[in-house]
Amino acid sequence: MIIASILISAEWKPGVSFDVYGTKVELQNLVRDVSLAIIAALSFWTTPETHRRANDFTWEPMAEVAKLFAGIFIAIVPVMTMLQAGRTGAFSWLLAAVSARDGSPQEVAYFWLTGSLSALLDNVPTYLVFFELAGGNARQLMGPLDGTLASISMGAFLWGR
Repeated sequence: MIIASILISAEWKPGVSFDVYGTKVELQNLVRDVSLAIIAALSFWTTPETHRRANDFTWEPMAEVAKLFAGIFIAIVPVMTMLQAGRTGAFSWLLAAVSARDGSPQEVAYFWLTGSLSALLDNVPTYLVFFELAGGNARQLMGPLDGTLASISMGAFLWGR
């Protein structure tokens, strides 16, 4: 059922979307997410309690991870704000470290610095930091600066834990 939900959402394109606080949500993605939530609920409700007890199932690990990520993403807000200041901000030295004299990105530097930070932190906040450092413009980073985006992605993924 999970695989079917994902495959259907990839193939079914009704062309209907909703605006949720400035974010475009397409109908096929909404249907997929709701179906996955229903599948998870059905799994929880239909699994005998004895199986969960035998596996020592608790929600404690999920709660711990949720707290950890909430803390990470709350703490990253000031960092993102400082990065948006660009060459005049507190992280101008970091921008200089990943840029050539003409201002173009040095992909090798992005890879090594993203990877080094990703080895210490989680991949997602590290990716966000360097994505924003590279300008934060997805259209540009997927177009003319796609090598920079690849360097950031590979550094975060390959070095991450």
